[in-house]
Amino acid sequence: MINVVIIHGSYEYPKENWFPWLKKELEKLHCRVFVPKFPTPENQTLENWFRIFENYEKYLNEDTVVVGHSIQTLTK
Repeated sequence: MINVVIIHGSYEYPKENWFPWLKKELEKLHCRVFVPKFPTPENQTLENWFRIFENYEKYLNEDTVVVGHSIQTLTK
């Protein structure tokens, strides 16, 4: 089975934009799809994102596809 991990960008959430559509279409193709919710914008740090991603590392293998959306940081 192919695993797909969809990573949303800054200021976004798993249930908005094209993420739900892509998840549904990939599941029709019998893929196992994960769309983790990362902390954004509060507590948005690389370390916090890695903490969330650790929950999905067990699904990473040679058949895994990772789809990443843009991420931006704000500077003052």
